[in-house]
Amino acid sequence: MSVDFQAYLDAKFPLDERSLNRDVRALFEALLGERAAARLLDIGAGTGASLDRLLALPGPARLEVTFVDRDGELLDLARRRAEPKLAAAGFAVGADREPLQARRATQTLTLAYRAADLGDYRPAATGHWDGIIAHALMDLLPPGR
Repeated sequence: MSVDFQAYLDAKFPLDERSLNRDVRALFEALLGERAAARLLDIGAGTGASLDRLLALPGPARLEVTFVDRDGELLDLARRRAEPKLAAAGFAVGADREPLQARRATQTLTLAYRAADLGDYRPAATGHWDGIIAHALMDLLPPGR
């Protein structure tokens, strides 16, 4: 029997939400909220579930998120889903689609989507990441890796 991976990711989101370590989540939210700007890398981004979590936070004035997944079709879906999520959260979405730019009051989000295997991914921009997100990634990797 074949399982639709997108449907699997969508179905497990509520379980993942309940499974997140509350202390780690609270610390992440506090540290992110203290910053004026932040750059995040989301590895194993799938359908973009972490965007839902980020939109629920007060967050910094400028937030850049790069979503990386080896499945380009899932990333395309994540990007298509981002626009209505952003609009529902009160963001105006710019005309450019890559990276996707969105503004709300004093906040600016820049969302980039990169299809690549994690072992092969090389960021185009220099500098550092302020945080790395890997929600529910470890359960999808082979134990030997």
